[in-house]
Amino acid sequence: MLYPVKANPSAAVLSLLAAEGAGADCATRYEIRLALWAGIPAERILYNSPVADLDVARWLLALGGHVVIDDARDLRRLDEDFRSNPAMFVGRVFVRLNPDLPLQYAQDAAYQTLTAHAARTGRFGLPSETLGESVSGLALRISGLHVHVG
Repeated sequence: MLYPVKANPSAAVLSLLAAEGAGADCATRYEIRLALWAGIPAERILYNSPVADLDVARWLLALGGHVVIDDARDLRRLDEDFRSNPAMFVGRVFVRLNPDLPLQYAQDAAYQTLTAHAARTGRFGLPSETLGESVSGLALRISGLHVHVG
């Protein structure tokens, strides 16, 4: 289980979750540091940010944490880093995919284009049809896919 730190970045809550073996889903360096301070090991931390900071991603990967990348350019940049220093990448990289799922809400509302992350209107993630092209030729090992349907 990964607790979304942005939901309640309380050190007390994170410490209790760490004691129970939970991990942390973090969107910022601050959230990662808070999770580590609370006792959650890097191996149970996932960095997943819609505005990824590659310095944060590199730092967490070096610690053994996990990172979700949703941009082909960022994948290529991390691949270049990996090729020059593969020992730095102890953690795992996941690719956020936008599978273009249809919107299926009970009622139509204007906000749905903002919350339907896996739809054609989704702003984050690689379009599913570009996945092969985006990962082809990478030396960086991709550990899996990440999908957020909203």
